[in-house]
Amino acid sequence: MAEISTLARPYARAVFHSADEQQALPQWSEGLSLLTALVAQDRVLELINSPDLRPSDKAQALLAVAGEQLTSSLHPLIEVLAEAERLTLLPEIRQQFESLRAERENRVPVQLETAMALNDEQIKLLSTKLEKRFAKAVDIKVVVKPELIGGVIIRTEQEVIDGSVQGRLRNLSQTFSV
Repeated sequence: MAEISTLARPYARAVFHSADEQQALPQWSEGLSLLTALVAQDRVLELINSPDLRPSDKAQALLAVAGEQLTSSLHPLIEVLAEAERLTLLPEIRQQFESLRAERENRVPVQLETAMALNDEQIKLLSTKLEKRFAKAVDIKVVVKPELIGGVIIRTEQEVIDGSVQGRLRNLSQTFSV
């Protein structure tokens, strides 16, 4: 069977182009985030995977759960995905949509893993340095991972920069285990 990212790609591109034409990228991001959160719930996942329900019933049930929080412009997407038995692709569609949006807006999402919490000044300093390095605005998400001991790991879709103490110790260990 085809890989999830391959299956999701045409949907993500179509959704992105539609949202871009409507100049509604933020609204579609919110809607896709909501849908992703919904399909991550066990009860909703059971519902959309149920062999006893027709695709149209699955779509209507998901739309009912989303309620008025979901903009009506996303309703056709839900219906198309339900008919194709692809509602479980929503998280991957959202991820690809966000990548396309970041590219359009000349931004790069960055996950910054640190051993301890950073204050606003530290985040701003790192943000400034990363913007210079990538020549794009950065959207930083900080994740605290005490096992790193110290330093940071910077993750983008394209690269990983490991400046953590844990990473340095791992490299040192590999050097001596030759």
